[in-house]
Amino acid sequence: MNKGNREDKRESKKENKKENKKENKKENKKENKKENKIENKIENKIENKIENKIENKIENKIEIKKQTENFRF
Repeated sequence: MNKGNREDKRESKKENKKENKKENKKENKKENKKENKIENKIENKIENKIENKIENKIENKIEIKKQTENFRF
C-alpha cells in the first residue's frame, strides 16, 4: 500500500511540475509581450522626436535662406 501511495505522489508531483512550467511559460510570454510593447513605444517616441527635430531644423534653414534671398533683391 505504501509503495503505491509513494508512486502516486511522485507521479502527481511530476504532473504538477509540468503544469506549472507550462503556466509559467505562458505568463512569461505575456509579460515579455507587454514589456516589448512598452519598450517599442518608447523607442518609437524617441525616434519620432529626433526625426521631427531634424526635419524642423532643415525646414527652418530653408525658410531662413528664402528670407535672406528675398531680402537681397
